[in-house]
Amino acid sequence: MHSPLLYQWQGPSHLDGLVTLKAVEFSITNQQGRRYQARLVIQDDAQRGIKKTLPFEAVYKAEGRWEMTGQNVRVGNQVNPDRIFDHNQQVDHAMRLFVREKLNDFVFGHQNDHGQPRKIIPSADTPPLLAPTAEVTNPKPEQPPVVIVATPPVEPRLEAVKDLVGHVLLVETARIRPDPEQPRKWFDQEQIAELADSLVEMSQMDTITVVPVIGVPGIDYEIVDGERRWRAAKLALIRTVRVEVLAPFADPLDKHLSAVVLNLNRETHTVMEISNALQKQIDGGRTVQQLANAFGHTVTWVYEYLSYQRLIPKLQALLGPPTPEKEQLAKPIAKILLRYSPEIQSDVYESVILKEKNPRLRLVKVRIAVSQFSSLVPKRARELKPSDHGGNLLAFVARLTGDTTMMSHLPHVTFRWLVRHRSSEEIAATLAEIEEAGARLKQLAETIRMTQGFVTQA
Repeated sequence: MHSPLLYQWQGPSHLDGLVTLKAVEFSITNQQGRRYQARLVIQDDAQRGIKKTLPFEAVYKAEGRWEMTGQNVRVGNQVNPDRIFDHNQQVDHAMRLFVREKLNDFVFGHQNDHGQPRKIIPSADTPPLLAPTAEVTNPKPEQPPVVIVATPPVEPRLEAVKDLVGHVLLVETARIRPDPEQPRKWFDQEQIAELADSLVEMSQMDTITVVPVIGVPGIDYEIVDGERRWRAAKLALIRTVRVEVLAPFADPLDKHLSAVVLNLNRETHTVMEISNALQKQIDGGRTVQQLANAFGHTVTWVYEYLSYQRLIPKLQALLGPPTPEKEQLAKPIAKILLRYSPEIQSDVYESVILKEKNPRLRLVKVRIAVSQFSSLVPKRARELKPSDHGGNLLAFVARLTGDTTMMSHLPHVTFRWLVRHRSSEEIAATLAEIEEAGARLKQLAETIRMTQGFVTQA
């Protein structure tokens, strides 16, 4: 048995000879917080097996990245601060890769039932440089070193999958793929960028949940939960991420349900993402009651989101991003329109939704537009009475008085900010809406006065 091969190179001429470096020993000698002192013992078989001890210091940064310092390495007559182990750049790079992997094995270890460190299992594309059960300590002299030759990435074998389940692995980001059936279809790129900055500064706090993938070249795992973290890691050029491996799902529908439940409890989905996910489960044979139990909501909640399937695609697209927030369709309007046929929905979409951007005016105009078709839909359990409308009017006036009073007492700096940071077109549109609202309020007040006069005379 031989030591792990670190570097081997045949020079361009017989004078350069064969350089063959092997790792004989790697050990942690001291640790203080994120600072580790260690040593690497190498052997050059081409130089009659001469061994060399290389002490160094490493500070853990984030996401498997280290800042290393070693003894002064000279290149010619000068010390080169960019070299840690050897004056040859390729040799130095090979040693850094080896040391980084061994340090990561040590840092990302977990505690087993006996309180002893347990190593994280390497991913399939990163063959261990020491025996899989070896700890990062001085090897016993009586045990011969183990040779494990570096090989191309190996796809996980079926018989090895069960050994990965429940473990946390350090896996290359490029060897993970998103779930093509992922319920979430839209990702806020600004939030992904913020998360990427957080991963660089604070490192990865939560693992990404994955299942093994068999028979796909270059891919070892598929995401169940944590695609935002994976996207952020890719954006931040983080090479490896920590993942937790689940057992493969026997039924793809179970995997889909697990993904949407995990995501829904952590991050906000759009209305249609939830609706489409529920519909997929219904099409797969699950009942409304089963979905209510799985999501921790009532049956009414499930029925509400399923009802959005009755909207035409143009209206569904307006229920959330990437439609700008000011142009999105409010839920109350969606609930009105889904009661009508696709033809009526399309007509209202063209005549009202596209033209009216003010949310409250849009709601009023939609109600007026569909009122002519009221005979085509089931009536309310109880029609609104004059007392209901009167109560709504009084509540509106109370809210209006409070809101306008609050707005009139805003500091003057607020209006200076508005003028400086908003376009003249936006300001003109705001003024027009205020004037239109004032005119409508005057008309409302005049209607009340005239009605009061008629009633008094009667």
